[in-house]
Amino acid sequence: IYEREYTKNILNTMLVALVVVDSQLRVQTANKAFYELFQVSREATHGMPIADLRNHEWKAFAIWEKLKATLVSESACETFEFEVDIQGSGRRSILLDACRMPLNGNPALLLAFQDITDRKRAEERYRMLFTSMDEGFCTLEVLFDDQKQAIDCRFLDVNNAFEQQTGIKDAKGKLVSQIL
Repeated sequence: IYEREYTKNILNTMLVALVVVDSQLRVQTANKAFYELFQVSREATHGMPIADLRNHEWKAFAIWEKLKATLVSESACETFEFEVDIQGSGRRSILLDACRMPLNGNPALLLAFQDITDRKRAEERYRMLFTSMDEGFCTLEVLFDDQKQAIDCRFLDVNNAFEQQTGIKDAKGKLVSQIL
């Protein structure tokens, strides 16, 4: 009993929404973050097909078919991204990791949901600022040898102003030593 309560308390303090579904994709258990993210209760969801959550809106997503495929997939884990309207929160971008696991001798899935809406919005703002800057700008990845000595750099991203000001075209992904 102590170990069960201990584990339950750990899982309920996590910010990542977790849920275990059986081979019929019915909710078996979930943590507090799951119930809060999807605004559902434990009592209303236990044993319910996950596709029926939130008034069957899951059936509208290709995610339902992907989850069924993950149950029989050769890969132990799959990652999906989808968008969902959550009442009171609006349109949200969700990253879902689905990992196969045994449950009472049968296949099941552990689903981990992360709300990545704010991260995606920040990335969009960064991209807009990066591409609209008048100053030439690039980001580089430093490459090291086995002795941890810097040996080269790779262009991760360049903006249009960088290309115009330097005359270097299509630098993204190339090594500095290849271009200069």
